Amino acid sequence: MKLKNPEIRWKENSVGVFCKERSPIFFDYKSLPERDLVIPGFDCSEFNWMINQIKFDPNKFVKNFKSRNGEAPGYQRCRALALIRTYPDNFNILCNAFCILAYRYILNGMGTIKEIEDLYKKINELETDKDGTFHYRWLTSVWTALGHTYVKSENRKMALDAFNKVHSYKTIKEWPSALVNIIGACFVTGQSEEYSLGLYNTAIQNFNVKSPQNLSEILVGSRILKVIMGDNSFDVPPLYLKAERFFSR
Repeated sequence: MKLKNPEIRWKENSVGVFCKERSPIFFDYKSLPERDLVIPGFDCSEFNWMINQIKFDPNKFVKNFKSRNGEAPGYQRCRALALIRTYPDNFNILCNAFCILAYRYILNGMGTIKEIEDLYKKINELETDKDGTFHYRWLTSVWTALGHTYVKSENRKMALDAFNKVHSYKTIKEWPSALVNIIGACFVTGQSEEYSLGLYNTAIQNFNVKSPQNLSEILVGSRILKVIMGDNSFDVPPLYLKAERFFSR
């Protein structure tokens, strides 16, 4: 007999497994099953695989980070909360989790501003003695996500503070792939053409394009710069447009 596939619903703080003619089973994100779920007559392999994928391997950091793309918002949020519980003192992984939580709040209304602010405070506590290129890339990503979070909650002062940190922190030579974060922050905060172009040129001179992802950063950064320089025929990512309009009210 062919097994039926249950319906899996990833919500804000819990996941439900729905099977016809049976009561649904719910798991809070804080108490996910330790063993594979077995329901007679149903194939739970997809659910069990997804739960297993939440277990994060720091030695495969890049692979794990990219693997969240395209997944259900609730599943991404579940992953971020699991990262925070499992690696409470790992700066890079907490930054990963912060960005996931922030964008689920911004785009899907999941979580709270307090939850995001509390995690940001924790990251700041770990940040004091850190340095290096990867550290720089993560900080600009965290500040960018934080800025968009405050735009959503309509906190003008805190949003402006976050975006100003992004474009003025150290030198873009250290991690040129932060280009979109940097030029996007210039656009949102109304920096001059000369200043923005200077940051862009510095990044380009230090770029080592090894993947399509790096090329994508250059292309998106170029489009934002064109708009800064007065050419409105180019598209700016929607979140940056929303932030710029918020500040120009």
